[in-house]
Amino acid sequence: MRATFLAIAGISMVVSGCGGSSSSSSTGGGDDINPDVSISIPFNATLGNDAFECGKEYPGIGSNGGNIAVAHDARLFIHNVRFVTNDDREIPMVLDGDDNGEATAQQKPGEGIEGIALLDLRDKGEGCTSDDANPDYNDSVTGTAAIANENIKALRFSVGVPAKYNHIDAQGNQPQLDRETGEPIAGTVAEGPLAASGMGAGGMHWSWAMGYVHARIEVEVPSADAGIFYVHLGSTECDGEASYAERVCANGNRPEVELNDFNPELHGINVNLAALLSGNDITVNQGGPAGCMSGLTDLDCIGIFERLELPFPDADMTGDYPAVFSTFELQ
Repeated sequence: MRATFLAIAGISMVVSGCGGSSSSSSTGGGDDINPDVSISIPFNATLGNDAFECGKEYPGIGSNGGNIAVAHDARLFIHNVRFVTNDDREIPMVLDGDDNGEATAQQKPGEGIEGIALLDLRDKGEGCTSDDANPDYNDSVTGTAAIANENIKALRFSVGVPAKYNHIDAQGNQPQLDRETGEPIAGTVAEGPLAASGMGAGGMHWSWAMGYVHARIEVEVPSADAGIFYVHLGSTECDGEASYAERVCANGNRPEVELNDFNPELHGINVNLAALLSGNDITVNQGGPAGCMSGLTDLDCIGIFERLELPFPDADMTGDYPAVFSTFELQ
């Protein structure tokens, strides 16, 4: 998903300190010319101009102005975070782990498809899907990147779990096996944000489909028969043996996001759920499960996929839709 939101020129990242909620201190990595800096990118969720808040009523949501009484869930995986320079080079952000470099409930350390973060943008109030005050709340992606002396013009990232990890055993009990040798395949035991048991990816995995939910958005709609409008984004049309790392999906359904004029010292990222739902009459279920579960015959997915710029039957990919992802200025 490509979006331009702030008219701010590329800014030279000659860094020595911190600003706002994002960190930009030198770490001593990278090289002598362009050392690594520590970075924290804040995320938040809103419905229109109002912050996501469990239990709060949001009027005017959806194509017919239907009301949302309770916001339940706002979680998504992201990976392959990278900065874009003024001369169009990509510099990867290396996501960090704990003090020992190990995965946490929020992040799997690494870059590219190896660096995976689970963002949980629910607040800690009553009314969210978590019954235990949302212990996994995580609203930032942290790591390092060699951008100390670069002119940065954009940020790019992918939403979802990379295909390499999408079909591993989310309970972390069984690694995938090499079919010929029967030996475990390294790195295929779920850890950190990919582990569904305990902290981590609880509720972010389709056990019946052997795959992760890339993004999970849920809102309560009192005037609808179903009561809840679900957006569960995941890969579909999958085939192959997951236990041997052979499962492949025809539709990955991983949105690609590009935010222009992004400066990690000045900006965070907003996920506007009202924009995501703007093409749907959230009071009406058009068949199948309530809301969009990513199935190709689910008509409720048309508007959702259009706004995520993902191909879908009968979706209009050329429409001028409100931006789901945008930047905001740190205070």
